[in-house]
Amino acid sequence: MNEASMNEPESKTRRGIQSIEIAGRILRVLAEASRPMMLKELSSATELSSAQLHGYLVSLKVTGLVDQDEGNGRYQLGHFALTLGIARMRSFDPLRHANLVGSELAIEINSLITVSVWNRTKPVIVQVHRGTADIHVQLQPGSASQLLNSAAGQLFAALLPRATTDPLLESELLKGYRSTSARKSITTIAEWENVAARIRERGYSVMVNSPFEGLNAASCPVFDNEGNLQFTMTAIGLSSEFSVGEHDERLRMLISTCEMMSKEMGYSKP
Repeated sequence: MNEASMNEPESKTRRGIQSIEIAGRILRVLAEASRPMMLKELSSATELSSAQLHGYLVSLKVTGLVDQDEGNGRYQLGHFALTLGIARMRSFDPLRHANLVGSELAIEINSLITVSVWNRTKPVIVQVHRGTADIHVQLQPGSASQLLNSAAGQLFAALLPRATTDPLLESELLKGYRSTSARKSITTIAEWENVAARIRERGYSVMVNSPFEGLNAASCPVFDNEGNLQFTMTAIGLSSEFSVGEHDERLRMLISTCEMMSKEMGYSKP
């Protein structure tokens, strides 16, 4: 057998099966539409002719991946698509996935990465990924974070229901929060709401030289399929390297990573 013949199966494997990829494109369009679609608009969205699309839809209906309303002829995801989605949700462990993604991201952007969850009354760090970054701070799994004095805490406080965060928020406001960089205290709910509104508008929180002098931090949310905040992922880097500005490459990679994890959990932006 010559070398070309030996490599042929591998080459075919890499090419994949085009018909399955096209079927996947159809299913993706139906999933993202979140509503039944007419053949014409489905044809436009998938860039397939109506005749070609019809053949795929017949097979997808047989498998139960697509249903068609007999009354108006519109197509939507079928019962087997729901079965697959439920199976995926049951087998997918978000924090285990975050552990893998976080460790890779820490190396890729040369930053310390933490993952935090809301533990009944406060934010708690559950993962710390140090990568190769030369950052020495006392952060360990199990450590609780303040709401107003941490990027993850501010993100939780801005996105979770007020009834959930108010007890801790009011306690911290009584003590007064002082930003190292701004030299300004947040002492009232009104002042905090201004900060929270900016966080909700941009979709992430940032801290400059706080709570650690010389370090900046940015925290992004990860949502589940129902839009619930599951956990936050925070990047901490040297202020001389990590500006946390809107166009900072590390920040953009953190945002992209969290958006990808949310999408994998079935979340779709409203």
